[in-house]
Amino acid sequence: MRRKILSGILAVLWLSQLSCIISRKANLSPEGQRIRIDLKSGHKVDGELLSFQDGVLYVVDKGEGHPRIIEIASADLVSANIRGLANTKWIGFVLGLEVAPAAIFVAELAAHTDMAGKGALLLTLPVILTTVLFATNPARSLSFRTEDMETVTASSIRKYARFPQGLSPDLLDELLRHYGQKEPVILK
Repeated sequence: MRRKILSGILAVLWLSQLSCIISRKANLSPEGQRIRIDLKSGHKVDGELLSFQDGVLYVVDKGEGHPRIIEIASADLVSANIRGLANTKWIGFVLGLEVAPAAIFVAELAAHTDMAGKGALLLTLPVILTTVLFATNPARSLSFRTEDMETVTASSIRKYARFPQGLSPDLLDELLRHYGQKEPVILK
C-alpha cells in the first residue's frame, strides 16, 4: 500500500514536470528595462526605458542623483544596451516540487531499505534535468549601435519600454510633473 502511494505521488510529480514549459518570450516587468546609452557627445546615460517613438528614446536618467526624463534622438546614439531579465521563477518550483519530495523519498528509502543511494540518484535526475533546461535559458537583452538602427526594429526596442505604445502628450506631461520638470532634457 505504501509503495502505491509513493508511486502515485511520483506520478503526479512527473506529470507536473511534463506540463512545465520553457517560455521563449522575454520576461519583462511593468517598469521599463534598464538601458545604458553611449552618445556621440561622450555622455553616458544609465536609466529606465520609458518609450521609443518616432526615432526618439525617452529615458528616466537615474545616473545623476535626482531622476529626470531625457529625450535622445536615435541619430545621436553611439550604442545602447537594454538589459533584459533572466527567468528565475523556476527555482521555487524545482525546490518545492522536486527537491523537497525527493529528499523525503530518499529519507524514507534510507529508513526502510538499503537502496537509498540508488533512490537518491533516480530521484535527483529530474532536478538535474530541470535545472539544466531552465538555467540555460538566457536573459533577453538587446544591444545595438547607430549603424544597426536600420536592422533593429522599433518593435524590438519597444517591448522593453514601460510604455511600448508610446507616450501621449498628456502622459508625458504627467510624467514630467512627477519628476518636477516642465519638459524633457534633450541630450545630444
